[in-house]
Amino acid sequence: MAFVIIILSSSSATSQSVPFHVDFWVAPFSGNPKTGRAVATVLALQVWRTFRRYRNNNKRWGDFGKARWDYYNRPDLTHAKIRRSFFREGTWRTLEMWGEVRMFGDDVYAIPYLTVSR
Repeated sequence: MAFVIIILSSSSATSQSVPFHVDFWVAPFSGNPKTGRAVATVLALQVWRTFRRYRNNNKRWGDFGKARWDYYNRPDLTHAKIRRSFFREGTWRTLEMWGEVRMFGDDVYAIPYLTVSR
């Protein structure tokens, strides 16, 4: 299974606008590999859209956040395995989304999981 890394940055909505970063990792969902990647990509983009900086907080139309995609194998994901790997792999991250997809006739349903570092 490939693994997709998305690094998002966002700024707070306070009047002082203190920037902070959210590292959000997304693994392609298990099940059908092509469908699992597609579902993970759509959900990741929806989350990124939620975290991005909005125009009224970004008067210069600067960066809305950075995304970087990287692929590597991740066998049998569980919340416990993800929590143990949060710091061990040399990259601190805040959130990791993973899950599985299942076919239901011509339709697909996704079972997403979200692991939070704290």
